[in-house]
Amino acid sequence: MNKRITVFCASSTKSKQTYIEAAFKLGMVIASHGDILVYGGGRNGLMGAVSEGALSVGGKVVGIIPEFMVNLEWGRDDIHTLELTETMEHRKLRMIEGSDAIVTLPGGSGTMEELYQVLTMKRLGHYLNPVVIVNTSGFFDKWMEFMDLTVEENFLGSDHLKMYTVVDSPDDTYRAIEDSESWGDDHVSKALV
Repeated sequence: MNKRITVFCASSTKSKQTYIEAAFKLGMVIASHGDILVYGGGRNGLMGAVSEGALSVGGKVVGIIPEFMVNLEWGRDDIHTLELTETMEHRKLRMIEGSDAIVTLPGGSGTMEELYQVLTMKRLGHYLNPVVIVNTSGFFDKWMEFMDLTVEENFLGSDHLKMYTVVDSPDDTYRAIEDSESWGDDHVSKALV
Protein backbone atom coordinates (compact mmCIF):
# COMPACT_ATOMS: atom_id res chain seq x y z
CA MET A 1 0.00 0.00 0.00
CA ASN A 2 1.31 3.43 -1.02
CA LYS A 3 4.31 1.97 -2.81
CA ARG A 4 5.85 4.04 -5.59
CA ILE A 5 5.48 2.17 -8.87
CA THR A 6 7.47 3.81 -11.66
CA VAL A 7 6.30 3.25 -15.22
CA PHE A 8 8.51 3.77 -18.26
CA CYS A 9 6.52 4.16 -21.49
CA ALA A 10 6.12 6.01 -24.77
CA SER A 11 4.72 9.46 -25.40
CA SER A 12 4.09 8.89 -29.12
CA THR A 13 0.81 10.31 -30.35
CA LYS A 14 0.65 7.56 -32.99
CA SER A 15 0.66 4.54 -30.64
CA LYS A 16 -1.77 1.77 -31.56
CA GLN A 17 -4.97 1.53 -29.54
CA THR A 18 -3.97 -1.84 -28.05
CA TYR A 19 -0.95 -0.18 -26.39
CA ILE A 20 -3.04 2.76 -25.19
CA GLU A 21 -5.61 0.41 -23.66
CA ALA A 22 -2.95 -1.65 -21.87
CA ALA A 23 -1.35 1.52 -20.47
CA PHE A 24 -4.72 2.79 -19.22
CA LYS A 25 -5.35 -0.61 -17.60
CA LEU A 26 -1.94 -0.56 -15.90
CA GLY A 27 -2.70 2.84 -14.40
CA MET A 28 -5.98 1.48 -13.05
CA VAL A 29 -4.24 -1.60 -11.63
CA ILE A 30 -1.62 0.49 -9.81
CA ALA A 31 -4.21 2.86 -8.35
CA SER A 32 -6.52 0.00 -7.39
CA HIS A 33 -3.69 -1.43 -5.26
CA GLY A 34 -3.49 1.88 -3.40
CA ASP A 35 -0.07 2.62 -4.85
CA ILE A 36 1.39 5.80 -6.35
CA LEU A 37 2.02 5.95 -10.08
CA VAL A 38 5.30 7.66 -10.90
CA TYR A 39 5.81 8.33 -14.59
CA GLY A 40 7.36 10.77 -17.07
CA GLY A 41 4.74 13.47 -16.61
CA GLY A 42 3.52 13.59 -20.20
CA ARG A 43 -0.01 14.04 -21.48
CA ASN A 44 0.34 12.10 -24.76
CA GLY A 45 0.57 8.51 -25.87
CA LEU A 46 1.03 5.74 -23.34
CA MET A 47 2.14 8.31 -20.75
CA GLY A 48 -1.18 10.09 -21.02
CA ALA A 49 -3.07 6.79 -20.94
CA VAL A 50 -1.33 5.31 -17.87
CA SER A 51 -1.87 8.51 -15.90
CA GLU A 52 -5.49 8.76 -17.05
CA GLY A 53 -6.08 5.16 -15.99
CA ALA A 54 -4.78 5.86 -12.48
CA LEU A 55 -6.75 9.09 -12.17
CA SER A 56 -9.95 7.40 -13.40
CA VAL A 57 -10.11 5.31 -10.22
CA GLY A 58 -8.91 8.02 -7.83
CA GLY A 59 -5.24 7.11 -7.84
CA LYS A 60 -2.33 9.35 -6.90
CA VAL A 61 -0.10 10.31 -9.83
CA VAL A 62 3.38 11.84 -9.69
CA GLY A 63 4.88 13.08 -12.95
CA ILE A 64 8.57 13.88 -13.37
CA ILE A 65 9.45 15.89 -16.45
CA PRO A 66 12.26 18.11 -17.75
CA GLU A 67 11.41 21.80 -17.74
CA PHE A 68 11.93 22.13 -21.50
CA MET A 69 9.11 19.61 -22.08
CA VAL A 70 6.76 21.69 -19.95
CA ASN A 71 7.71 24.72 -22.05
CA LEU A 72 6.66 22.68 -25.11
CA GLU A 73 3.35 22.03 -23.34
CA TRP A 74 3.97 18.27 -23.20
CA GLY A 75 3.41 18.07 -19.43
CA ARG A 76 0.22 17.08 -17.67
CA ASP A 77 -0.96 19.69 -15.15
CA ASP A 78 -4.00 17.90 -13.70
CA ILE A 79 -2.09 15.31 -11.64
CA HIS A 80 -1.19 15.40 -7.96
CA THR A 81 2.44 16.39 -8.41
CA LEU A 82 4.46 17.44 -11.43
CA GLU A 83 8.16 17.61 -10.55
CA LEU A 84 10.40 19.57 -12.90
CA THR A 85 13.99 18.55 -13.61
CA GLU A 86 16.78 20.30 -15.48
CA THR A 87 17.67 17.40 -17.77
CA MET A 88 16.45 14.07 -19.12
CA GLU A 89 19.12 12.33 -17.05
CA HIS A 90 17.91 13.95 -13.83
CA ARG A 91 14.35 12.98 -14.73
CA LYS A 92 15.30 9.34 -15.21
CA LEU A 93 17.20 9.15 -11.92
CA ARG A 94 14.33 10.85 -10.03
CA MET A 95 11.91 8.30 -11.45
CA ILE A 96 14.13 5.43 -10.31
CA GLU A 97 15.00 6.86 -6.87
CA GLY A 98 12.68 5.65 -4.17
CA SER A 99 10.64 3.44 -6.48
CA ASP A 100 9.48 0.13 -5.09
CA ALA A 101 9.21 -1.41 -8.55
CA ILE A 102 9.78 -0.44 -12.18
CA VAL A 103 7.26 -1.40 -14.87
CA THR A 104 8.08 -0.93 -18.54
CA LEU A 105 5.49 -0.68 -21.29
CA PRO A 106 6.23 -0.58 -25.03
CA GLY A 107 8.12 2.45 -26.26
CA GLY A 108 10.95 3.79 -28.36
CA SER A 109 14.51 4.86 -27.69
CA GLY A 110 13.69 6.86 -24.54
CA THR A 111 11.75 4.00 -22.96
CA MET A 112 14.46 1.48 -23.85
CA GLU A 113 17.17 3.78 -22.50
CA GLU A 114 15.29 4.00 -19.19
CA LEU A 115 14.91 0.21 -19.07
CA TYR A 116 18.58 -0.39 -19.82
CA GLN A 117 19.62 2.17 -17.21
CA VAL A 118 17.69 0.37 -14.47
CA LEU A 119 18.89 -3.07 -15.64
CA THR A 120 22.49 -1.83 -15.56
CA MET A 121 21.93 -0.38 -12.09
CA LYS A 122 20.42 -3.68 -10.95
CA ARG A 123 23.29 -5.70 -12.40
CA LEU A 124 25.72 -3.51 -10.42
CA GLY A 125 23.68 -3.58 -7.21
CA HIS A 126 22.46 0.04 -7.34
CA TYR A 127 18.79 -0.89 -7.81
CA LEU A 128 17.51 -4.08 -6.19
CA ASN A 129 13.72 -3.86 -6.57
CA PRO A 130 11.51 -5.71 -9.07
CA VAL A 131 11.55 -4.82 -12.77
CA VAL A 132 8.51 -5.91 -14.76
CA ILE A 133 8.08 -5.67 -18.53
CA VAL A 134 4.53 -5.73 -19.92
CA ASN A 135 4.79 -7.44 -23.31
CA THR A 136 1.62 -6.01 -24.87
CA SER A 137 0.86 -7.70 -28.21
CA GLY A 138 4.27 -9.37 -28.21
CA PHE A 139 6.08 -6.02 -28.48
CA PHE A 140 9.11 -7.26 -26.52
CA ASP A 141 9.39 -10.70 -28.20
CA LYS A 142 12.34 -9.71 -30.42
CA TRP A 143 13.97 -7.92 -27.48
CA MET A 144 13.78 -11.10 -25.41
CA GLU A 145 15.44 -12.98 -28.28
CA PHE A 146 18.14 -10.32 -28.31
CA MET A 147 18.66 -10.69 -24.56
CA ASP A 148 19.05 -14.45 -25.04
CA LEU A 149 21.67 -13.68 -27.69
CA THR A 150 23.59 -11.47 -25.25
CA VAL A 151 23.81 -14.51 -22.96
CA GLU A 152 24.83 -16.85 -25.79
CA GLU A 153 27.59 -14.41 -26.77
CA ASN A 154 28.74 -14.03 -23.12
CA PHE A 155 27.88 -10.35 -22.73
CA LEU A 156 25.45 -11.28 -19.95
CA GLY A 157 25.23 -14.29 -17.68
CA SER A 158 22.09 -16.41 -17.59
CA ASP A 159 21.36 -15.10 -14.06
CA HIS A 160 21.07 -11.60 -15.52
CA LEU A 161 17.90 -12.64 -17.32
CA LYS A 162 16.36 -12.97 -13.83
CA MET A 163 16.78 -9.23 -13.22
CA TYR A 164 13.36 -8.70 -14.80
CA THR A 165 10.06 -10.50 -15.29
CA VAL A 166 8.04 -10.36 -18.51
CA VAL A 167 4.23 -10.55 -18.37
CA ASP A 168 1.65 -10.40 -21.15
CA SER A 169 -0.96 -8.27 -19.40
CA PRO A 170 -1.11 -5.37 -16.93
CA ASP A 171 -3.28 -7.65 -14.77
CA ASP A 172 -0.21 -9.83 -14.13
CA THR A 173 2.01 -6.97 -12.97
CA TYR A 174 1.52 -7.35 -9.22
CA ARG A 175 1.93 -11.11 -9.32
CA ALA A 176 5.25 -10.52 -11.10
CA ILE A 177 6.29 -7.92 -8.52
CA GLU A 178 5.47 -10.27 -5.65
CA ASP A 179 7.14 -13.29 -7.31
CA SER A 180 10.21 -11.36 -8.47
CA GLU A 181 13.48 -13.00 -7.57
CA SER A 182 15.21 -11.05 -4.84
CA TRP A 183 18.44 -9.43 -5.95
CA GLY A 184 21.38 -8.85 -3.64
CA ASP A 185 25.12 -9.10 -3.03
CA ASP A 186 25.35 -12.69 -4.24
CA HIS A 187 23.99 -11.59 -7.63
CA VAL A 188 26.14 -8.47 -7.79
CA SER A 189 29.24 -10.65 -7.45
CA LYS A 190 28.22 -12.11 -10.83
CA ALA A 191 28.10 -8.72 -12.57
CA LEU A 192 31.11 -9.68 -14.66
CA VAL A 193 30.63 -12.58 -17.04
